[in-house]
Amino acid sequence: MALNQVVKIPSDQGNFDLTGNKNNIDFTLVGGNVYDLSRSYVAITLDVLQANTNCPADFQDKGPLHLGTLIDGAGGTTQSDARLTPTNACLVKNAYMASQNGGKITDIRRVDKYSFGKAMYKKSLEDFDNDLGGFVSKSDRSFYQVGSANEFNSIGNEISKQRQHDIRIPLKDIMPFCRIDKYDGVKQGDTRIHLEMNFEKLTFSGSLMTLMKVPKTSGGVGAGGSGGLLADVSGTINARNCDNITLDTATPSTYNQVITEGKYGNIVDIPFYVGQYVTIAAEVDGSAIVNTTSYKITELIRLPANDKVVVQLDGDITNGGAAIATGTILEDVRIDPRPATSNSIEIKNVELVSEIVNGESAPKGSVVYETILSEEDSYPATTSLNRVYEIPPMTKNFYIMFFKGDGLVSDDPITNYRFTIDNVEQSTYPIVPQDARHKDLIQKIFMNNGETIQSVNERYYFAGLNFSGSVGKQGINRHFIIGQPVAFLQRSQKLQIELNASANMAGRHIIFYDVVKQL
Repeated sequence: MALNQVVKIPSDQGNFDLTGNKNNIDFTLVGGNVYDLSRSYVAITLDVLQANTNCPADFQDKGPLHLGTLIDGAGGTTQSDARLTPTNACLVKNAYMASQNGGKITDIRRVDKYSFGKAMYKKSLEDFDNDLGGFVSKSDRSFYQVGSANEFNSIGNEISKQRQHDIRIPLKDIMPFCRIDKYDGVKQGDTRIHLEMNFEKLTFSGSLMTLMKVPKTSGGVGAGGSGGLLADVSGTINARNCDNITLDTATPSTYNQVITEGKYGNIVDIPFYVGQYVTIAAEVDGSAIVNTTSYKITELIRLPANDKVVVQLDGDITNGGAAIATGTILEDVRIDPRPATSNSIEIKNVELVSEIVNGESAPKGSVVYETILSEEDSYPATTSLNRVYEIPPMTKNFYIMFFKGDGLVSDDPITNYRFTIDNVEQSTYPIVPQDARHKDLIQKIFMNNGETIQSVNERYYFAGLNFSGSVGKQGINRHFIIGQPVAFLQRSQKLQIELNASANMAGRHIIFYDVVKQL
């Protein structure tokens, strides 16, 4: 038996940008091989270039990669609006797959909407906490958001490193057909995969100092600190505060270092890193020094005796560039990180990583698979709506997702809804979103698809919004879908939906159908 062989297939396109004009990706699976599509993924390599006009060219900053306004149609592109992205498939807008001999296999519109809508049900809070492979993960137990691929060293003198970001999108998260582990390219011939991406929505927000927060050990989010800012492990001292400094001729080495007032029992809790650029604020006899000079952190030393941290700088502390006289006492010393003043993203490489497997056990006959059909509907803003649609043959479930702006979050001020299929009412009374009957239908949809539902909170989560209560916590905004399983028939069925709302609906929704097909 031959060993499996991993292959990397470059995109037909060689250039991509964030303008929205170069969003198409095409791959060709060469015929004559059997591929394991269930383990295949699209690999996208990015360079994030950061700069600060007051710092040298080696400036680097922490920050999350995210999809900005695409999530809820309202969030900005700054660090305070970095929204959680529950699945990397949100980066794909539309997907198409066809083979040389079998013709069109799948053609899915709004992959991003569908994958986001379902992922919020398929992941638990713990999944969000522990997800290290997304753009921005839910930050609840760490100082910094996950999502930055840079290597930041918070102890010692080894310089932190700027690294490329790698985004991996499993094909099975984009197209249900790709759950197949033995796709017969011998029988199907060359197979083309076409993806339309959301590259123009990619955003990198630098300077996560504003998103830092109190560690779990100090009482949870928002506890202690000045104005709710990041505190040390005691939850009472602002992490930026440092001990007073006496510039004594007997200890000249202290001219270029500060010692944190806060204590950090764990290296991972230290909110600074080697190579970071900072300014030093302080007062002399009640007057603030001019803190425009940028200093580079060259070493971080944790003091075991008191858990404080020595921050070594690359130059003596000055008053706006002027030397400070010996014997001066610096009070209210504070270390302020320099944030990025500009960020840019460059797409370096896009490729499909797949696996050629032994084809002896590949299906010899027809292959039964699932795909997704969709139908988008627009209508005048109204508080009540009756619509009739046609459910395609061989449909297992249908989902209706609403639009918040042009974002991926599904929300509308729906107060109740009901479905009628082939003139048979599916419930004897209107169903209220987020009530027991509604959640029971959602559960049945996932069960009918062989999927596990992990959360019925029906809220979307912020990566972090401010210094206190809402950082890393469950969002207050609704995210819900409606739908139900349907009778599995070889004919189409008539679907009538009735929606009632407390205010005008957005006038737009999209229906997805889980359909079984044969290749």
